[in-house]
Amino acid sequence: MAISVHTVGGLRDLLELDPVKPDAFLGAGPDLGWGRVYGGQVVAQALRAATLTVSSEFRAHSLHAYFVRPGIETQPVLFEVERVRDGRSFATRQVIAFQAGGAILNLIASFQVDEAGADVQRFSAPTVPSPDELEPVETDLFFEHRRVRYQREPDTVATAWMRAIHDLGDDPALHACAFAYLSDEYPLGVAVLPHPAGENWDELMAASLDHAIWFHRPFRVDDWLLFDLAGHGVANSRGLALAHVFGSDGTHVATVAQEGLVRVRRRRATQTRTRAHPNRDHGGSDADEPRGALMPTTVHHPIFARFYARLAQASDSMLARHRTELLAPALGRVVEVGAGSGSNFARYPTTVESVLALEPEPYLRDAAEVAAGHASMPIEVRDAVAEELPVETGSVDAVVFSLVLCSIGDVAAALSEARRVLRPGGSVLFYEHVVAPTRRLAAVQRGVDHVWPHLFGGCHAARDTVTALEAAGFEDLTFRRLHLDVAHMPTPVSPHVLGRAVSPGR
Repeated sequence: MAISVHTVGGLRDLLELDPVKPDAFLGAGPDLGWGRVYGGQVVAQALRAATLTVSSEFRAHSLHAYFVRPGIETQPVLFEVERVRDGRSFATRQVIAFQAGGAILNLIASFQVDEAGADVQRFSAPTVPSPDELEPVETDLFFEHRRVRYQREPDTVATAWMRAIHDLGDDPALHACAFAYLSDEYPLGVAVLPHPAGENWDELMAASLDHAIWFHRPFRVDDWLLFDLAGHGVANSRGLALAHVFGSDGTHVATVAQEGLVRVRRRRATQTRTRAHPNRDHGGSDADEPRGALMPTTVHHPIFARFYARLAQASDSMLARHRTELLAPALGRVVEVGAGSGSNFARYPTTVESVLALEPEPYLRDAAEVAAGHASMPIEVRDAVAEELPVETGSVDAVVFSLVLCSIGDVAAALSEARRVLRPGGSVLFYEHVVAPTRRLAAVQRGVDHVWPHLFGGCHAARDTVTALEAAGFEDLTFRRLHLDVAHMPTPVSPHVLGRAVSPGR
């Protein structure tokens, strides 16, 4: 059954959720061409879903959200609400946001009935130019903002005016959700700014980890709000930003906190090495001879990479059981060759101690870095090609190839490298589309291979992976054949194999 959601043309549309069953709602967003969903959108819609399950006298006073994995902006998001508690003064809701690949956000929100009491404000708004005196900052999102300052030294601070660009009416609950949408714009940048490379985003991989909001006093998001942020330093690859938010009259209306992940992108070394001969027995002293540099050290398919990242996430539910089956035998130290956007990371079993994920394409490597940050085990993402694995000889327990051998330049060299780094008795785990076992489809595949690699990032439809594994000297080769059609139609890449082979020398 196809899922249909309304078109989003503004912030009010974005906060209009479609009920699908009791306490479950679908949210939609604009297709901005980003690939990933803007984090503020998911937080705002999750808060909206929670709000729709409480009585109107309850107003959100705080929320805490964890970003579990990146969302896909072209897919709707399902929000499932758990009614944790309903009291006389407070109500608590937990919301989990799902897409096809699993949970993307976990949020808990607390609501309170208005109470009379003391009102004491200790924080004062900084003296800054009015929004009308500042130049607008260009954005694709449903707000406008004017930046006052953004500095790393001597103190890491940022100040900006923000407001929604459409009238939101008079519902305070809707304004709280709209505020959540705005609140994700600045904190990550300020959180990572204290990092030594904080002003050079091209050198960093950064992602929001969690987000918190405390609502202090009433406000309107379609009026100007002043965000005054401070970066609190970086430790253990995480940075923290805190924002005090004021109305245009100086009233302290809310406080925002966000923790962000920040890592320096790994660059390949520039030195060259002589690649080992594909048929050499990688044992004894020969295994330590200098190797490398007949292969290209970078892979750059920017258009295909974006297409592949979307395709991988969109097809994740269809391939999930195959990925789980592929990785089930993995244990100990694992090298994943051509990790793509990190689709396998969530499916490694608990028998795995660590994963070194290698991905030479920059766009896909960025996505893999984000996925690794949310993995349940240590995963290091590194820039490397299959023909030169940056791993010591005989040091790993498994090498994983998942829909990658079709696009590797020298398959024999890649499998030779896999055999070199594996301990005796270690496993090659493979899930690949391959040349068809039938003459007719195999002939079609060989025909399309004249153009297919140019269209799909070097992918070859007619690769004979099973024969290549046998030629590389692997033993105990076991596999099963699969046929995966697209929309019930066969394609040149429908034939697949899923299996395991063992490094000799046990």
